[in-house]
Amino acid sequence: MGSEQTMVLLNLLTCLAGGLLCACRMTKMNGQVKLPIRLLTTIQFTLFAASGMSYTYGEPASLIQWVMGLGVIAYLLLGVGPWRYGPPSYALKA
Repeated sequence: MGSEQTMVLLNLLTCLAGGLLCACRMTKMNGQVKLPIRLLTTIQFTLFAASGMSYTYGEPASLIQWVMGLGVIAYLLLGVGPWRYGPPSYALKA
């Protein structure tokens, strides 16, 4: 397997994991969650999908793209605890 194929595979796996994290968080959201937080999660999910499919429209995956994906995954993982049983109080409308 060449280095470009390896990078595409790493990026695809990273994007699948990030998309899954976003989808899990979205299942915990309801109408009581602030709109900016819902939009942020939706945009993150969309960007993971676009980044994961980037090789299909001639854009090779890069190291920076992969590292940025890992950074967003780290951000999402830091918030797993508060979101485990539903939206935390800081995410709810006043």
